[in-house]
Amino acid sequence: MSRRTLALAVLVVAASLAGCSALSDDGGSPSGDADAITSDAADEMAAAESYRLSGTIEQTISANNQEQTATVSSTAVFDRTDRTFRIERSTNTAGQVVETASYLLNGTLYERNPNYERAYGSAWVKLDVADRLTETWRAQDTLTRQRILLENATVSYEGTETVNGTETDVIAVDGDEAAFEDLVERRVGGVGSSANVTVEEVSFTHYVSTETDRLRRATGTLEMELASGQQSLSQTQEFDLTFSDYGAGVDVTLPDGASVAVAVGNETG
Repeated sequence: MSRRTLALAVLVVAASLAGCSALSDDGGSPSGDADAITSDAADEMAAAESYRLSGTIEQTISANNQEQTATVSSTAVFDRTDRTFRIERSTNTAGQVVETASYLLNGTLYERNPNYERAYGSAWVKLDVADRLTETWRAQDTLTRQRILLENATVSYEGTETVNGTETDVIAVDGDEAAFEDLVERRVGGVGSSANVTVEEVSFTHYVSTETDRLRRATGTLEMELASGQQSLSQTQEFDLTFSDYGAGVDVTLPDGASVAVAVGNETG
């Protein structure tokens, strides 16, 4: 894999995406009715004030007839009332670990990535997103993205399963590839880069609490092609995401290192 292609690869931000069926507000979730279950789950996604997310993404990047694999472990907290979040990622590639993070606080997006050192002279950068806060939030908040994607998928009922002590309805999801592309583009590349994305396949399994209609787990596959300038690559991501602590208090505080964040322009549009 060439150095230029690797430069694109290291900028890829794992996107924890999932989708469900077309919405239908029928006020109930009878067992086996996938449309009703996902409709009620969508309502809960919209109503959630805060939540925690943890997960693992196994990703494979292919370019120039070479292949690179990595494991991305993430933890995150989202306060949807104040529109603040903290996302921390650890990417293990062939035994080498890179720690990155994203914070949204007071209308400013902060990102930490050692690969920014070359371009900005600092691992920390910041971007004022106050004038497009809704757009930025929709691109990062997992439940918001899932809510949007509910309208662009078909589903089928797969039975029940216990997830961390919670009984759940299991829903197989066949996503609309075209509907994913804009959302994925907004998450690919990080600050100061752009990429064109073609989503080739997206399929998930959702585990929805039978008691609260809240999404508890999502597993799935996302396959896509990315192009930036003369560089291109293909990427496959295998997701295993867990949702918890709905409604719990969230404290998003910037670490000391963020005080030296370099301000960058609005390149991420």
